[in-house]
Amino acid sequence: AKKVGMRGGVVAGTVHLDLFPPVMVREFGRRWFEQGAVSLFFTYALLHGEEVRVVMQAPPKGTKDAQVETRLETTGGRLVARGTVSVGNPKEKPYLQTLELESSPREQLRILKGLEVGWQTSSDVSETGDAVEKSLKNCEDTVEWYSGKSPWGRAILPPSHVARLMQVRVPEAKGVAFYGATELRYVNGPVKVDVLYQTKGKIIAVGVTNKTEYYW
Repeated sequence: AKKVGMRGGVVAGTVHLDLFPPVMVREFGRRWFEQGAVSLFFTYALLHGEEVRVVMQAPPKGTKDAQVETRLETTGGRLVARGTVSVGNPKEKPYLQTLELESSPREQLRILKGLEVGWQTSSDVSETGDAVEKSLKNCEDTVEWYSGKSPWGRAILPPSHVARLMQVRVPEAKGVAFYGATELRYVNGPVKVDVLYQTKGKIIAVGVTNKTEYYW
């Protein structure tokens, strides 16, 4: 990681998604796992052991559909990510969907030169209860529904596991990959352990900056 300008081995951005459920359940109840969303743009990569916390705008009382601003920050106040969280079907777009996604000319790409807008993939995925239980040993921010039974029957997956299962698997490219942003939305209930799901993905932008190459 230091060879590409990082401070050291960094924590994957999607791991930070697991900070949200305890806060979301407190504010929105179990419905957040049924029709909730989190949309984040990462601004600073953390190393293992560095503390981070969720800060969010208080949602309006008695509102069925709501979206509010949120951020992740270190205990010293450094911004780690900014975005939105929501429940139901608010009229506002999630944070990442308000950004303009631009692609670069193909001749400017080097690492991702083999990747094209419109490229699609699909696969069958699942996560075992044992894998979830093992990961919980290193997770301080949990909800009881990750183990045993849940209101939906089987135990459910933490958001970081859902994001990993849904990741678009692109053709192999030489380089070090980092999450620059992530958005997760529950449409019809949570994702459960030991259940087979079909995932689909589509590349909608491929570009380059003066420091890196990226795809959405």
